[in-house]
Amino acid sequence: MPNNFILKGILILVFLFFLCCPWVCEAFCIEPTNVPRFFVASLFLILGIIIHFFRKKVYILPPTTLIVLIFAFYFVNIISATWALNATDAIFESQKIALGILLFIWVYDQISSAINERFILNTLSIVFFTTLCITFYEWSIQINEFKTSIFGHKNLLSSFLFLSLAFWLYCFRVVTNRLKWVYLIGFILTVSCILLIQTRSAILALIVAVFFFIMTCIYAHLKLKARRIFLTTISATFLIVAFYGSKHFTNILSNTNDKNASLVERVELWKNTTELIKENPIIGVGTGNWQYNYSKFSINNIDKARNYNTFFKRPHNDFLWVLSENGIIGFVLLICIIGYIGRVSIKMFLIDKDINRLILLSGAVGFIMISFFSFPKERVPHIILVAILLAFQFKGIHFDHAKKLKLNFKNVFVIIALLLLNCTIGYYRLKGEFYTKKAVLAQTSKEADKVIEFGTKAISYFYTTDPSGTPIYSYIGWGYNLKTDLNELLSANEKAYQISPYDYKVLSNYGYALLRIGLFDSASKVLSEAYRINSSYEPILLNLSVLEFNRRNYALSLEWLEKIENYQIKYAQNYERIQMKISAK
Repeated sequence: MPNNFILKGILILVFLFFLCCPWVCEAFCIEPTNVPRFFVASLFLILGIIIHFFRKKVYILPPTTLIVLIFAFYFVNIISATWALNATDAIFESQKIALGILLFIWVYDQISSAINERFILNTLSIVFFTTLCITFYEWSIQINEFKTSIFGHKNLLSSFLFLSLAFWLYCFRVVTNRLKWVYLIGFILTVSCILLIQTRSAILALIVAVFFFIMTCIYAHLKLKARRIFLTTISATFLIVAFYGSKHFTNILSNTNDKNASLVERVELWKNTTELIKENPIIGVGTGNWQYNYSKFSINNIDKARNYNTFFKRPHNDFLWVLSENGIIGFVLLICIIGYIGRVSIKMFLIDKDINRLILLSGAVGFIMISFFSFPKERVPHIILVAILLAFQFKGIHFDHAKKLKLNFKNVFVIIALLLLNCTIGYYRLKGEFYTKKAVLAQTSKEADKVIEFGTKAISYFYTTDPSGTPIYSYIGWGYNLKTDLNELLSANEKAYQISPYDYKVLSNYGYALLRIGLFDSASKVLSEAYRINSSYEPILLNLSVLEFNRRNYALSLEWLEKIENYQIKYAQNYERIQMKISAK
């Protein structure tokens, strides 16, 4: 870590830019909260490793067991690209894991120096305070419907703030000067902010973290026999609470209202995810590919998806997410990683009674609770913060077989090659979002040629779908439809279908293209599949009505049209034509 004051200031500015880059990137990105940060973080880490290479030739590594487990988890994720529907997203999500692993190793080595540790903690504190200031300001101007500009979703903001709590308390305990009270104020403000935002998963995580902290402290001060009784009592209490809690949970689901609709929505997503797991139990559907597979089991029970065309990218449960995308193999590796971290951390706390270590572990336990109801694992800020937290968690633990990595050219080349891959992915995804945004604007003004041009420029090996999961070929197909170029229309929609074969919009567009080209049997199969997935989507119903009309099944054509609300007004011409044909018979 640099000793130069100016260079330290530059690094702090980099961290602040990392936090606030959505403001800069929203002008040319559709979703500016994740990809730009992925790109910036990868560049920063390359810079850090290069500086380290010239200043220090050896890395102090975390425990070998943990390194093997996390790299095995990364390997399972990256090879899943070979069987995933969308290899592009599988690679992107896997490289986020690689970024987290490399940052964990780098920070673990850096904080072996007290000066570097203080610098990292001070930098994090500045980032956290900035986050609080932005959040309180945004909350004050939009109390009724709070939205966060730097995280995109209040659940993600709350989980980030929750993770910061462990660092605030850690700083309060390790700092000996008057500045420690600033950290305590930061902790109190963060708790207040979480309560103001009212994200249930973060509040529950806070309760779980406090409970875990207290119970572990009590357990550590008991004798062996008393510990057994204590564990038995806690386990029995947990089972009773779980039993009655599941009954209450069932009652909530059976009495749906506006307050618990999001919970019901999650349960329906979990049901589809469970079916996905049953279908691919060993290796899963591929990292980042839940979004392209979950709807194959129909989304008719998910109100937002059926009636409001909301596209879900994740099941709002990170553990089900991993199990569905990486199968039992990936899930077991994840549990092994969590189990190893927990076992080592608790074992060391029972030996040295280090409250700082327990604070960080309690934060990690609370974060695991958040992962049951939200989706922090895909977000770069959360990956980075978890990597730093784990580095501090293992700081000071002396292992019998501590390893060191010699920074020769070969090792540095491999590390930088991984990060350069990240930068390449980040660049092409930023480029893709830039041109996709231009295509969307051109689509609004019905400029077919520009939509095709921008859509073609957006597509690359590392970018094939927009942030909502819509294939870019769907935009291109829209352009060719406006130009009535039927062959290109079919080609574009067929490519979109290959990327996302269970997206009812993609299926509707593909069926429409087949219909226009005169392939009625194929169109019928595709549109029937689309209807099975979403029986309320109006274009599907209209396409099926037109299909049957062209097949001269006029009564059936009318049946499909009648499923559309206000069809006599919306599609008066279609209705009249069908009625004329029926009357003529």
